[in-house]
Amino acid sequence: MDNGFVYLNFLFLAIIALLPFPSDVLGSYGDQAGAVILYAIAISLASITTHAMWVYASRRKLLVPGASGDVLNARGRGFVVTGVFLASIPVAIFVGAREAEYFWILIWPAQAIVGHKTARSK
Repeated sequence: MDNGFVYLNFLFLAIIALLPFPSDVLGSYGDQAGAVILYAIAISLASITTHAMWVYASRRKLLVPGASGDVLNARGRGFVVTGVFLASIPVAIFVGAREAEYFWILIWPAQAIVGHKTARSK
């Protein structure tokens, strides 16, 4: 661990600490696009920060030996979360808030596909 990783970790924890607010907004106004967009942005920021920590740790050789496959799997799964939540924003704007929330269900099959492809490449 080094200072850069600690700063990234603090950023991630700050985003996580703020998640109750967009969660509450989504719970109260889930039928409105603004609430869905706020929540999607918050989750995307948390996912992007997690990805940044993995990249930083792997480039700085902070991972235990043999962790490269785990890093690829975690990074791929993180891309799925970020991609699905960011893709749900235009759905919320142009189609509807509820449809954007249903769009989030795509995370599970997409992660299964990414995990399967990562496992095959090991």
